[in-house]
Amino acid sequence: MTRRLALLLAAVGLACDPLPPVRHEGVHVRVAPDPGLELCGGTLAHMDDFVARVSAEFGVDPPTGDDRFTYYWLDPDDFGRRTPCPDAVAGCALYDAVYSKAAPLDHELVHSVSFAYGVGPQLFVEGLARAYEGLEAWRSPQPERPRDVWKFVGANWIAPLDYDVAGAFTSYLIARFGLDEFLAMYAGLGLVAREGAIDRAFSRHFAVDLARAIDDFTADGGDCLHEHADPKLSECGAPEVAWDGEYVAEYRRLACDQEDAVGPYYGGDVVVMRSLVVPVEATYDIAVITDEPALAPALAISLFPCSQCGTDLAVTVGAGERVTARLGAGRYALRLHGSARRDARIGWALTRRPDVGER
Repeated sequence: MTRRLALLLAAVGLACDPLPPVRHEGVHVRVAPDPGLELCGGTLAHMDDFVARVSAEFGVDPPTGDDRFTYYWLDPDDFGRRTPCPDAVAGCALYDAVYSKAAPLDHELVHSVSFAYGVGPQLFVEGLARAYEGLEAWRSPQPERPRDVWKFVGANWIAPLDYDVAGAFTSYLIARFGLDEFLAMYAGLGLVAREGAIDRAFSRHFAVDLARAIDDFTADGGDCLHEHADPKLSECGAPEVAWDGEYVAEYRRLACDQEDAVGPYYGGDVVVMRSLVVPVEATYDIAVITDEPALAPALAISLFPCSQCGTDLAVTVGAGERVTARLGAGRYALRLHGSARRDARIGWALTRRPDVGER
């Protein structure tokens, strides 16, 4: 999240405990973790990739050299005292600096990229970050929540904001009017733009007023869950699994120290990101196994369609399970889930079932 600039600067001045030095140097991100906090082997590469993809999406150059983002990964116990962030939040961003209780926390990296367009009202600042933050370590779509946009149009950085509402409305506007037009509208609004200014900006950039846009969102776009609305830039751009469209299987070690393992997020998760292209709509058997039954609850694979707000649904299969699912044609984010605290071995297989009439 972000705060009023004056409050942020004041908080920076009041922070009395030193921040840790940088220990990990990436192309676009430098990470400074507190002692005892260790990134999984692929996390820095993921953060670089994510910043590059979001920057390209937003039409700005990713930071390099001395302009790189500095990501402070800090112990939660004294987080609020050492940073500009309220203690209750997971993190906040102040231009090229991110302060976080978790790593990675891609939501805050979106903020740092979007500062190129200034700081708009809270509804859209947080909505834009929520719309592009990706899947984190979530295995399944989160429950649908109410979409009462009017309640948060006047959000003032102090009263609570429903990030799901902000993200869903922002995603809807981007899908309907285009990202370029949304960013142009966003850049013209100030930090504390009120309803009247937002309404005029909508009429100027979208050719509909705020009330009509909210009504249309409620009628047509409010039911799309975040995990389906988000473009999942890194997840859907991950290395593609090669297969023949009929059968693919893998058995591998899954551990935090591996170079493709991203985590530990909030402390316990590791994710490996792949993408998979399903060539034709069909029914598939999906099975996941492990030779360590005690670790089975921590192991799974998930498939999220890369199409946004379509009819295809996400599928999650835990270790020891076998499910049958109808998958539409297209690209999917295929992720392997495990524990950042324990090495494990996981196997998965995807097999196409012949449709009726096929041999």
